[in-house]
Amino acid sequence: MTKTSNAVLAIAALAFCVGLPPALSAKEFYVGEPIVKNNLQLVPHYLEGIQMDKMPKRMSMNPKAVHLEVDVHATKGETHGFHEDEWIPYLTIGYRIEKVGGKFKAKGKLFAMTVGDGPHYANNVMLAGEAITI
Repeated sequence: MTKTSNAVLAIAALAFCVGLPPALSAKEFYVGEPIVKNNLQLVPHYLEGIQMDKMPKRMSMNPKAVHLEVDVHATKGETHGFHEDEWIPYLTIGYRIEKVGGKFKAKGKLFAMTVGDGPHYANNVMLAGEAITI
């Protein structure tokens, strides 16, 4: 390797280590088991500690918001031409959260987005207080 390529590699490694996004320390929580319906597998989960870049205007920017996600993939025999485990685009997905025995309710839509581990539908949602679980 030349000195120039060594320097470029060193700078890239340093930039990677210094610029690690906070999302790498996020905690992920699954909401129940995966759901299979209409030849689709839905895997709902949420993450805490997510800081997103260029959030859509309708998403909460509050650092205490949870990042509600659902991964949607085709199952074997999906009838619209998608292969098994392939992500399904162009869906309209809504959510509704209620605190059992309480007054808190939240509803909205999940937006298609992508990160390093692939595409998913998600939204940042503010919950009411520390005691709420999804």
